[in-house]
Amino acid sequence: MRHKRASLFTKVVVLVLVAYTTVTLIKLRTSINEAEVNMVEIENQIQEKSASISALQYEIEHRNDPETIESIAREKLGLKLPGERVFYVGN
Repeated sequence: MRHKRASLFTKVVVLVLVAYTTVTLIKLRTSINEAEVNMVEIENQIQEKSASISALQYEIEHRNDPETIESIAREKLGLKLPGERVFYVGN
């Protein structure tokens, strides 16, 4: 039994379909890579926000502790205890 050879038109159609499929797959791979990068960035932001939330919750829970009040007064407000001397060291 003899097989019929594919016509030039059939070969062109198959070639165009293969090229289209290849281009589409490359575009999809690029989109997937971008989505993975975005996902990693978002996960990092989530971790940063979670750490920030934990720190804020700690501050809220310990807002009346004398040590916390002193720490805030020293670090954020630049206050010192009476009779205490502050030395600034230049670079």
